[in-house]
Amino acid sequence: MFQINMRMCDEITRIYEQQAEDCVRAVNRLYDEITELARKTCFEPLVNFSNEIYRFYYGTLREHLMREFQNWYDGPSSFHALMSHTHAGDAAIQAARSKMDVMEQNLEGMFRLSADEVSFDTSAPEIRNEDFEDYRQALSSCVRSFENALQDAESSVRSMGSDNDVVLLITDIVKTTGESLTESFGNMVRQVTEGENMTDSGVSVTVGGITGRGKTVSDMHLSWVKGESFM
Repeated sequence: MFQINMRMCDEITRIYEQQAEDCVRAVNRLYDEITELARKTCFEPLVNFSNEIYRFYYGTLREHLMREFQNWYDGPSSFHALMSHTHAGDAAIQAARSKMDVMEQNLEGMFRLSADEVSFDTSAPEIRNEDFEDYRQALSSCVRSFENALQDAESSVRSMGSDNDVVLLITDIVKTTGESLTESFGNMVRQVTEGENMTDSGVSVTVGGITGRGKTVSDMHLSWVKGESFM
């Protein structure tokens, strides 16, 4: 049995649009927070890591998600592929393709942040363990937003009914988008902890040599009269 209802396609694309909007809002909030931490600490590793996140988001992650969307667009499970395989006609094929074009624009919209890479004077850093914890919390909050956006999108897809075969076509790309973001930024939380451990280890090595004991001058001889020593 099958059921094809392309009239629900606007609602289907709206689900993906909402997921994309939720995710980009989370990334904007995250970048504001970590930029402020980089500015406050002026600690070069945190400044550099913030820029690494920026470059990953606009580079590797963007390329991955756009490639996966293109694979879906060109593959046998796209909206227009369904119209073609069911011989629905040219008008239906073109209308279905236009819906996917809108979804692609929504995905592209995820990578239009107003922020840019940051640069601060790192010659006098001021860093504490709490700053690393704040950084982790910002990332963790962003990950939770990604998870919520994915859950909301999946819930919306399920609520539309599994008996409409058109609805099922969106499930993989929704999951790919949500899981890629969640996994990538989840790994960043662990990397911040590794950075904190490295910093702590460096402090331990440097400060660990302090004994708390002073050292007196040894073998010191002063002459009161030239040639004579009272020591």
